Amino acid sequence: MITSISTADPDPINDEILEAKNLYPFINVLSHTPSSISVNYKRGYNCVDISLAIPNNEYPTRPIAVSIGKDVLLPSGLKKRLEKELNDVANEKAQQNSNNAHQQVAAVWGRLVSFLDTNMAIPADFPCGSNSAKCQNHIRKAFGKDAR
Repeated sequence: MITSISTADPDPINDEILEAKNLYPFINVLSHTPSSISVNYKRGYNCVDISLAIPNNEYPTRPIAVSIGKDVLLPSGLKKRLEKELNDVANEKAQQNSNNAHQQVAAVWGRLVSFLDTNMAIPADFPCGSNSAKCQNHIRKAFGKDAR
């Protein structure tokens, strides 16, 4: 886990990462280069790894590209929806960009946290992958369907 980022580094995204880290301290920065950031966020047994690809010399006017790791214990539909929402947030922030305000990282991290913390179809108390029947029952109950 990266806890500090060198401010002597000319990488312009350092300040944005530090600001986002202050807003979302439970997001773990796994690695950071001038062209990408890898982070994860844990909620119960679920751990979501995301990678943010930073466009060279065009950030923040061009959006970062967000991808979700392959080993995520989310139903595939929710994984696709989350990835789309994270990319939509980055696109929106890039379009709203004024005075070179770097806000895409914090916005993406915020959406990741709110999606995982508020989505009733993502159980926090047991690993879906090891107990699919229990996971399916939880999802059925969350959406008000018969939980047979």
